[in-house]
Amino acid sequence: MTETPHTETTDTASRLEMPAAARDFAARAVRNAQERAESLKASAERATAQFESGLNVASTTLADASRNVQGALYDDVQATLAALEKTASAKTLAEAAQVHVDYLGDRARVGIARMSKASEYLAKAMQDGAKSAQDRIAQMTARPSKVA
Repeated sequence: MTETPHTETTDTASRLEMPAAARDFAARAVRNAQERAESLKASAERATAQFESGLNVASTTLADASRNVQGALYDDVQATLAALEKTASAKTLAEAAQVHVDYLGDRARVGIARMSKASEYLAKAMQDGAKSAQDRIAQMTARPSKVA
């Protein structure tokens, strides 16, 4: 019985040995690829965590700003109602005019204080945001240290 060419090739291939250097090279290539895949996965996970953290900070900042605006609006309504009440109880035109002038002066002082506070808050938020962004970029671009 004669062997088919396919069987001869299979027999010949089963008798040939792969050199140890080739096997080592292939094993190293697989390990390197695995390490790179793990490194990429870790980098992607860090980037996602940083993004999530940034969104949480932004959400909290927006919620705080919204609460502050709501509080300011409520305070303004209360001050206006109090001024109207005082004006309604005034006995003379001069007294009513003085209530109105006092109200306008108080609202101007409150407005200036709010603008100052808002400017300080915005400046701090921008500084914190820029620092946070720099830190996140540095973390995402930092190469993990290799342990020998």
